[in-house]
Amino acid sequence: EFKKIIEKYPASNAAKAAKLSLAEFYISHKKYEKALPILNALIEKTDSKDTTLLTSAYFMKGNLYERQGQWDRASKEYLFLRDKYTDTALGLQVPMYIAAYYIRKGQEDEASRAFRDAAAFYERVEKENRGKVLGYQAATLMRDAYLGAKDYEKAGVAGGNTINDYLSNRALTDQMPYVELIYVKTMKTPAKAVEIYKSIMEKSKDKKLNEVLNKRIEALKAGKAEKVLS
Repeated sequence: EFKKIIEKYPASNAAKAAKLSLAEFYISHKKYEKALPILNALIEKTDSKDTTLLTSAYFMKGNLYERQGQWDRASKEYLFLRDKYTDTALGLQVPMYIAAYYIRKGQEDEASRAFRDAAAFYERVEKENRGKVLGYQAATLMRDAYLGAKDYEKAGVAGGNTINDYLSNRALTDQMPYVELIYVKTMKTPAKAVEIYKSIMEKSKDKKLNEVLNKRIEALKAGKAEKVLS
């Protein structure tokens, strides 16, 4: 069916999508020698503006090598995707994917190193895109990378800084559970969470946001903060 679409509408977007699906089909059935030429052709002939198709093709190519046990070749594809298409969903997720690979392989030292490399990468991206959606996404992933590396102090700082730098109800909703997971549940230092919330309140002019923060501060001081994440 994929081939019929490609043959009937060779220049269409549907044909491009069908080629990608065909390559994925071949990979899932371990017919790597058939999938690779399709992916290479897509990468070569696809317009540079079509980042959705290109990033999918590069990631799939990396996955093809990975499934064959050729991690060196796979990682080159992944790292190219990370550096060339940082501002895409797949490109931004690559550092975490690499760390997850090492976890799956039971290589803890390599995983920890990959998480720290990821955190450094996300820190740079956040600084270069502060105030933008990409910057916020990178800041959130930086927190997750530090958590993966079990560097809870830096993860907590990253969460607090993200609320501060992207002061909004969304940032508060996203980050607060992690701030409390780290400082209250993991590190047993609720005073640190209180300190972060107070510093945010000093900067914020949002009455409702400050009310939420004040309630959390009072709950933490009273030792009655409910479990926010299991």
